[in-house]
Amino acid sequence: AAAIAASVLLAIGALAWFVQERPTTTAEHVQTAPGELRTITLADGSTIELSGGSEASLKITDDERRVDLTSGYALFDVAHDPERPFIVHTPRGDIRVLGTSFVIRVNETEVRTTVLRGSVSGAAARTGLLSMFGSSDPVIAAVNEEIVLDEDGAQVVAVAAEIIPRRLAWQQHMLAFD
Repeated sequence: AAAIAASVLLAIGALAWFVQERPTTTAEHVQTAPGELRTITLADGSTIELSGGSEASLKITDDERRVDLTSGYALFDVAHDPERPFIVHTPRGDIRVLGTSFVIRVNETEVRTTVLRGSVSGAAARTGLLSMFGSSDPVIAAVNEEIVLDEDGAQVVAVAAEIIPRRLAWQQHMLAFD
């Protein structure tokens, strides 16, 4: 009787494991050619516009929306979803979105996040032995502010309103420089 009961419990457990709802995962790797612009629209309505020469990997799960941006420019317009944080991982650290629109530029020495609407938080990646403790303390930037992630950590800097169009010049296939 004990063996039959154990077999029934095992069969019920196996059946429950097979019919349980599996987490949904969507993954995609995108690389743009020089001069190419590409817009990616996520199922939640968020959009990511990549400039030419950009590279990003997207991983969307039931618990998190994550983008690994390794190079180039990207304009994000993120739908607010407190149940699924939106995180952009860069070579210099992570940007956590608080429901907003912002542009990120990744280059060899720094990552610059310009907030167009809402706010974001950013934390610089630690290097060496400190990397096992995760990212540094986060900073928060709002409209007309930038988070700069570099070898010195994360800092917030003010941005004059007339600078913002320069941060988006790549959308019209233009260069803006001083």
